[in-house]
Amino acid sequence: MTGARSREQDATGRSGYLHEVASLLWPESTVMVTGTRGTAAPECDQYLILPHARHPRLIVPRHGPAAAAAIAGFNAGRSRRARLISGPLRAVLRHGAGSLMFRDQMLVRPADDTLQSHLSGLLGQELLLAVQLSPPRANRKPVVQLLDKRGTIIGFAKVGVNELTRRLIRHEAAALETLRKAGTTAVTPPSVWHFGHWRDTDILVLRPLPSWNQVSGLATGPLLRAAMTEVAGISGVTRGPLASSAFWLRVCAGLDALGERGASFRKVLGKLVESDGHTVLGFGSWHGDWTRTNVAPHGDSVLAWDWERFGTDVPIGFDALHYDLLSSITVRHRPLDEAVARTVASAERLLAPFDVGEARHRSRLSLLTAALYLAELAGRYLHDRQDETSMVISDPERWMLPGLAAVIGDLT
Repeated sequence: MTGARSREQDATGRSGYLHEVASLLWPESTVMVTGTRGTAAPECDQYLILPHARHPRLIVPRHGPAAAAAIAGFNAGRSRRARLISGPLRAVLRHGAGSLMFRDQMLVRPADDTLQSHLSGLLGQELLLAVQLSPPRANRKPVVQLLDKRGTIIGFAKVGVNELTRRLIRHEAAALETLRKAGTTAVTPPSVWHFGHWRDTDILVLRPLPSWNQVSGLATGPLLRAAMTEVAGISGVTRGPLASSAFWLRVCAGLDALGERGASFRKVLGKLVESDGHTVLGFGSWHGDWTRTNVAPHGDSVLAWDWERFGTDVPIGFDALHYDLLSSITVRHRPLDEAVARTVASAERLLAPFDVGEARHRSRLSLLTAALYLAELAGRYLHDRQDETSMVISDPERWMLPGLAAVIGDLT
């Protein structure tokens, strides 16, 4: 698939998704997409579509302060370039000039029971909504920013719309409760304001973290390492042979359940257990999606959100490998196979902050951990049916399997 074709499909998917999300969040309401020069009836709520209706990324209230705050909130943890661009954009929106820059708007004549009215009643204040529209993927779901008319970010709501996204939202709510009870210091997760159901959806409302109210930089160095190691030990660390670990049994059972779709990964992992089944590893927890867009520094702690992939009983150090791999792909824009090879080659350095085992065996244990991380990530993509989307990164057999086979070859 060419890059142009992929972008075209992405635009078509986002445009259709705009109407799908509007019907979901404002059910039984009258929703119209029109130019910003058009007039709106007094009873209509007005939203700007950014950048335009053919390729919508954000829906923000036309009201100036709320629109500017929505841009700031959705840019938390983004790249330096994105944050630099968002500054002038927020200024334009804050002064009510958004209609001069953006040509399309969405008009909503709301019915009685919308997500806006539901959450306003639950949280005891009148809310405005801003919505982020992501590209097509298996776990795509509306992420809704809740604001007041003064432009204060009240919170974020995740909306589970199908079996997968409802499961992820329920899992994130449970993970955040685990973190709350643990009382973390090096990492700061959001707190749950509300978890419940509305119509046919699950709703998780999170209180805002400081980075959602201000522009934040990137968490780096000792701060980042301290946060990742704290997460690894959040539920304790156990040690034992790979072949009898809960992790190994889960990964293998998951691939077996996929039948032919998981057969190629299951085959190469069979070679691994023959050579390293008795190898003792440390097993702990991981955030599950520790990336630059999900973390930000704040004082001597790291703010971290999107805990829907939180997991326990995994080889310690997975977060460090994931952060490096996704940075290679999304920030450095390396080819997928090259990104995998570089992360594997850097595994011993990346895992240095974690107690993976005795120093004389650390190189081999690091390679083994990298192989197991790739197996875990591939299993996730396959179970979520990410490989059925149009994105090249979503097909693990094309870019993860060769890297996994190569590192297993080095180990065996």
